[in-house]
Parts: sequence; C-alpha cells; structure tokens
Amino acid sequence: MLRTEPKDPFADVPGAREMTLTIDGATGIGGRLSSLSMKPNSKYQNYSSKDRIENERERLESAPMFTMHPHSTFRIIWDIGTVIILLLNVIFIPYQIAFCTRPEHRRNGITLFALSDIWFLIDILFNFKTGFLKETSIETEVIFDPDEIRCKYLKGWFIVDFISSVPWDICIGLLTAGSSRFFLKILRMVKLLKLMRLSRLTKTLNQWEDVLSFQYGITINGTVVKFCKLISYILVFIHINAVILFLVPAMMDFPGHYEPDDPGFNVFGPSWPFLRNLQHEEPFIQYSWSFFKAASNMMVIGYGRSFPLCLVDMCVVMWSMFSGCLVFAIAIAEITSLIHALNTSSSQYKVEKMTEMDEYMNFCKVPIELRNRVRDYYEVRFKGKMFNETDILNELNPLLREKIVNFNCRALIKSVEFLATADPEFVAELISQLQFEVYLPGDEIITEGEKGTHMYFISQGSVQVKTKKTGKPIVLSEGDHFGEICLFAPNLRRTASIVGQHTVHVYTLSSSDFNDALKWYPGEKIEIQKVAIERMDMLLNEMKRNNSAQGRTSLSTEVIADLQKYRNMLQEQNRQARASQAEFIANRKTKNKSSTAKSLLRQMNDNDDINVDVLAELTKPKSQEISKFQFNDGYADRSSTSDDE
Repeated sequence: MLRTEPKDPFADVPGAREMTLTIDGATGIGGRLSSLSMKPNSKYQNYSSKDRIENERERLESAPMFTMHPHSTFRIIWDIGTVIILLLNVIFIPYQIAFCTRPEHRRNGITLFALSDIWFLIDILFNFKTGFLKETSIETEVIFDPDEIRCKYLKGWFIVDFISSVPWDICIGLLTAGSSRFFLKILRMVKLLKLMRLSRLTKTLNQWEDVLSFQYGITINGTVVKFCKLISYILVFIHINAVILFLVPAMMDFPGHYEPDDPGFNVFGPSWPFLRNLQHEEPFIQYSWSFFKAASNMMVIGYGRSFPLCLVDMCVVMWSMFSGCLVFAIAIAEITSLIHALNTSSSQYKVEKMTEMDEYMNFCKVPIELRNRVRDYYEVRFKGKMFNETDILNELNPLLREKIVNFNCRALIKSVEFLATADPEFVAELISQLQFEVYLPGDEIITEGEKGTHMYFISQGSVQVKTKKTGKPIVLSEGDHFGEICLFAPNLRRTASIVGQHTVHVYTLSSSDFNDALKWYPGEKIEIQKVAIERMDMLLNEMKRNNSAQGRTSLSTEVIADLQKYRNMLQEQNRQARASQAEFIANRKTKNKSSTAKSLLRQMNDNDDINVDVLAELTKPKSQEISKFQFNDGYADRSSTSDDE
C-alpha cells in the first residue's frame, strides 16, 4: 500500500505559507492590491491554488486605476481606523450632547468631530473604488467593474454612510442662527446621526478576527471573544443610559425651584442633578454620577443616591430600570452559556460520565475500595475532561488524522529495533492501529502464563517486570516496550508479569492488526521476520540457561516448545518469501528483456543491420537468468544482479 502526499498548491508561491500573497508590488491607494489576506476554508478559498492566484493577479492588472481589493492590506488598515473613530464617536458624541453644555467644554471635541467627518467623507470615496465579492453557486468572485461597484454601493450602504458623514449640526446651525435656546439644544441631537455606521461595526470586527487568525497567526478563543463583546455591549448600554438620565433634566434646565404646594411640583419637581447640586459641576463629575445611577438601575440595587421626586424623573428612571433589567438578564444568561461552553468537556465528564458510573456501581453494589479505584481510573484516563477521541479522529480527513497520530506515537514506534528502519508508510499503517490505554499503580497489565495478543508501548509512567523464578523486578519506563514476541508467535504464553509501578499510559498493538498491515509490505515482512528469528533465538537461549540454573517447570517447558515451534515456522516462511522474491525479480528481468527483443525485431523490418548477438543475449532462456541467484540456507544472494536491478 503506497500513500502519496498531495502536492502543496502553495509550494511555489512566495509568502503563501504565511497566508499572505503579494499580488502587486504597489502599496497604498494607488495599488490595485497590495497584499491579499486569505482564509482558505471560507469565501477566500478561490485563491487556494497557484493557478487561481495567477488568474487573480491578471484580473487586478487589467482593473481600472486606483481600484482596491476588499481584502487588501491598505483597505483592512483603513477599516480598522474607521472602527476606532466610530468607537470614539459612540463615546464622545452622546457625552458632549449631554454634559458639554458650556462653550468652553464644547471646544474640546471640535478636532475629533472634524477629523471623523473628513475620514467618513473620504471613506465614501474609497467605497466607490473598492471591489466587492459576488457569490455564485460555484465560487466567489471579486468584481472590479466601476459601474457594478457604483450600482452596488448606491443600492446598499451609500445612504447610511452619507447621512452619518455629513456634518449636519454645522449645516443646520448656520441656517438657524438666532433661534431659541431650546431649539439649539434639540439641534445638538443631530450629531447622533453619525452613529448610524454602527450597523457595519460587527462585519468589520469579524474581518479583524480573520486577519489576526489567518494572516498573523494570532488565534483567540471564540468564547473569550464573545465574552469581551458582551462586556463591551453592556458598558455601551450603561453609557447611553447615563447620558439619557442626565440629558432629560438638562433639557429642562435642571428643574428644582419648586415648593411642594406649587402646581408643577409633582410633574417638574426637583430633578436628581439639582438635588445633588450637579448642574454647575465639571462634565466628568456629572458623567460619573450618571454612570453610577444607570448601573444601579440596571442591576436593580437602588436609584443611586436619590429616588425620583417628579413625574419626569420617574419616567426616565422607569425606562432605565426596565431596559437595564432586560439587558442584565440577557447578560447573565449569556455569561452562563459562555462559561458552560468554556469548559464543555469538563461539565460533560462530571455531569454525565461520572454520574452514570456512580449509578452503575450503586446498582451492582460495588465495594467502596473498588469504587474509588474506578473513580481514580476515570480521573486519570480523562483528566477531568470528557471527549471521544475515536469520533474526533474519524471526523478528520485521512491526512490530518495520520499527522495527529504520528505526532503522538511515532517516537514510540521508532524505539522498537525491528521497526526503527522500516518503511515510513508501514510505520504509519501501524501507528493508525494503536489503541490508547491507562493503568493505575498496582494494575497487572500482563500476567505470567497467559496467552499474549498485544504489544505495549509506554508513553508515560513506569512498570515492573516480575517473574516467579527470579522475583527481582526490572523497571521499564517512558519510551520502552514489552510483549513484542506475540506479534510473531500469537497465543504464546507470557514469560513474565508486568505490573504498573506508577500511573502508566500505554499504546497497544494487537498481533492481528500487525500481521494484517504486514501483508501489504512483503519487503518489510522479510526483514522483520529475520529480526524476529534472531530475537527468538536470544530468548530461547536465555530461557534454557534459566531452566538449567533454576530447574524446569511445566510452564517454562511449554513456552520453550511453543517458541521453538514458532521460530521454525517463521524461518520456513522467511525462506519461502525470499525465494519468491528472487523468482519475481528474475521473471521481471526476463519480461523486460523480452519486450526489448520484440522492439528490436520490429526495427529489423526497417534496418537489417541489427546486432544478432545482442538479440540472442536479450532472448536468453529464463533458466539461465535464475541460475544467477544462489541460495544459501534459504536466503537469496542477489549481489550478482544488483547492478541490473
């Protein structure tokens, strides 16, 4: 069985290994595409081969000037800047509307708002020059046609971007100069139109995750990302609520000069900023108290420092409490779900597996000591986690599955003498058949005298090898192996007991799986059989010496007889396999020369000067070829034909 590694489609493409392909050397706005960030298992998969990359490069070269790719480095950096400015607007626009009522305070945000207006207007121009993805049933294609780009943008996000980019407060303020003070307060609300771009925030943040993961190799746990988003949403909600709680009294000039007997006391009575004497404080102090009041309302722990005394305050507080309670309940549910998802395997282990095992042991009335040992086994075996390794590996494609298993076990296989120089394909076949198992201290992994069916590779921990005759244990630890004779002598009785000294992790290989894999590699079979015969000879000599020194037993006599029988049978199989191999090589050489002779005979029709001696040599009888192979004790000597092979 021959496996061939698939050719890497990015092998000849510079930079593809880092998931970034430089399609065009130009950078900045003038470049059609400075660098393309790809996510191979999503909509970027149309760049997953060299031909597709070349085709994309040609399309970009023919695109109109100043056209940008939607996933180019420049465009991604620009979108990051857009998100940062948008987040600053989310914080400072409501803050300035509610708390920066004096002219000296409003001047602080002029630079930020002017920069954001200019940035958003330039972003509209860039959107008219940025290609877009057009998905079909077959693939996803980037469209660079200016007319299609313009039509797509005008029908999509243009209205939202235009409304949120124009400085409406300045335009309307110039047209309504000299209006009433209350109207000017209402006019400040126009700035909130800039927050309409928030609808595009989620899309850009998801793109950031793709860039960090697939271009820069920074992988963030999805649960952590969701948790950070949730905390951000909660803080933004409290921020908006804090602004509303202070803005409503501020719009009414902080009512407070009412006596209880006045007609408007119950409706426009003292507002909470007036009671705290906040109307003349600095904006940050006002905001801090408002934030505290909004957080208190959301978590239903009170009204802040004062409860509402008038109808207006009561309505605002009711809105704050109802909306806050809803958000708080959603946040608690979402956080609970995230915490559960953060440790799903641990929860499954504790709730499902251990509960099921405890119920089973109660039903069977298992003794306390044995129950504790079973629990220890599960704790060591799964380490507090619960997952089905077989199901997980079976869901992977063969190449990934082989790489993972090779990573775990290849070093163990290479520690075995007769597998150290074996064909890598054969070793990979054996690795795929390994089974993981855990034994606790004191567990008897192998019992002396039982029939052997598995070979063991120690991955972690140590074991003791004990025999009834010597009694002196031998310690085997990580990287060692035992029980390999059963691979060549199935059902041969064990000559020693193996007991776990500490918690031991092992991989097992059954003799049936080993021999099934060996059938597909006849060349390896011959060499492994040769090593196995030598190993059996050593074991036979050692057992005979022990019997002479310590006396024979019925078990040792039976084991020696069985081992001698398997040794002779293995030697006969090895001799036959070598003879068959030699005959196969001879037949192949004869067939190749016969084909050459037939070709020369066809040439004789056109050329009568063919060398007759050469033709005679090529058509020499098969028996003369086979005579080149000399057999000695069942092993073929192929030295005389090595050059021809």
